[in-house]
Amino acid sequence: MKHPKTLFTHLFPNPYPFFEQKCFNKLLSLLPPSFREMTLYLYRRGETLYFVLKHPGFAMEVNYNTKLIKDILTTLAQRYKACRHIKITQIRAYAKFVQEPKPSPKWHHSYKERATGEFRESQEFPELFAKIKEAIRRNVHS
Repeated sequence: MKHPKTLFTHLFPNPYPFFEQKCFNKLLSLLPPSFREMTLYLYRRGETLYFVLKHPGFAMEVNYNTKLIKDILTTLAQRYKACRHIKITQIRAYAKFVQEPKPSPKWHHSYKERATGEFRESQEFPELFAKIKEAIRRNVHS
């Protein structure tokens, strides 16, 4: 039986994205709990690290703490093997709105027409009553 490590190297000849994600997970675990809760995911494009957040207000918080994040990244590059090849010069943050799935209603209210179109006879509005009776009959039968 083959060792899982050899299977992994055969399936993915370029392991850097996996090491990179491992490094980003480690970075996220070293940040304060509020950062962890509000961050959806991290990714790198070029030399820029992007924080994708749940709320736009929190993007400012990440932008205020870029120095702290860079310091943690340099420490990780020195001490953590997966982060040695990653060079980050800029940190950006933006919010991605993810709508929570709303539960669908379990039942649908429908109301049956209770009017029959019977009116007391009136001399003033016979045409109007005739139109109303016809509309009610069409609504009952549809």
